[in-house]
Amino acid sequence: RGSISLTRDEKWRIIQAIPKLSQFQVDELQKILEEEKHKFSELSPKHLNQLQKLEQKHADDWNDLKSISQQQNVKQEDQTQADEIRKQLGL
Repeated sequence: RGSISLTRDEKWRIIQAIPKLSQFQVDELQKILEEEKHKFSELSPKHLNQLQKLEQKHADDWNDLKSISQQQNVKQEDQTQADEIRKQLGL
């Protein structure tokens, strides 16, 4: 599910940037996310209900991002196929 402190747009920007990141940057990002996870797990049980709601909202956001990514992949594949057909037809 990922970070519950980042907004959907922030997560999307990170996803888009991953191919351009160095291994060091990816490792640092993983460390930051693990630290966040640890910090949230240390919060008092009285915050559990609020954290669960926040986690659900961010899980829904994550599902939205996966759908967007899949739609973009399909669109890119369709464009690639159309380009190939035009090339074969000499257009």
